[in-house]
Amino acid sequence: MAEQQFVFFDLGNVLVNFDHNIAVDALASLTGHQPEFVRHAIFGAGLQVDYELGRLSDERFARKVAEVLHSALEVEEVLEAYCAIFEPNIPMENVLQWVRRQAVPAGILSNTCRGHWEWIRRARWPVTDGPFQLEVLSYQVGAMKPDEAIYRHAEQQCGRSPPQIFFVDDRPENVYAARRRGWHAVLFENAERLQRDLESWLHRR
Repeated sequence: MAEQQFVFFDLGNVLVNFDHNIAVDALASLTGHQPEFVRHAIFGAGLQVDYELGRLSDERFARKVAEVLHSALEVEEVLEAYCAIFEPNIPMENVLQWVRRQAVPAGILSNTCRGHWEWIRRARWPVTDGPFQLEVLSYQVGAMKPDEAIYRHAEQQCGRSPPQIFFVDDRPENVYAARRRGWHAVLFENAERLQRDLESWLHRR
């Protein structure tokens, strides 16, 4: 049964927790601007979306941020401030260990940018270091959840039909989009509830 099934985990607020306010405050401190000005410049003007869709390279994104903040910050300074916002969701380690014991293949399906993904990879946390066979990331695909295109791409990558896929995400609109394609999708509440949902799905008749 497990060989025919596939589990996709969202990244942010499922495997790792994050807070964009950390980046906003760091950039505000570096540039002398008020946090609200920084927040609007990055998130209100679409820079983050373009970055997560892969339309901007790391360097181009950082230079655009420095430009809209009227700053001479170096690329590395911008990226570190923007990306150092994560911490591992420790309770998820037990869930992933359980998934590994079931021998069910798993992957990550996330709206994210290259800077965030590379920062998380360098951290080498157990919650993101395995047991994942593949990653489907918006900046690589050029589409973001809840756009149907990224779910279709995930199906092609994992080689499963919609009913064979389990998916967990922290955003209702992303869960609903997966369900519309026929996936078994659940809204993330906590690690304990997720494991119960996985157990029920894997052992369903």
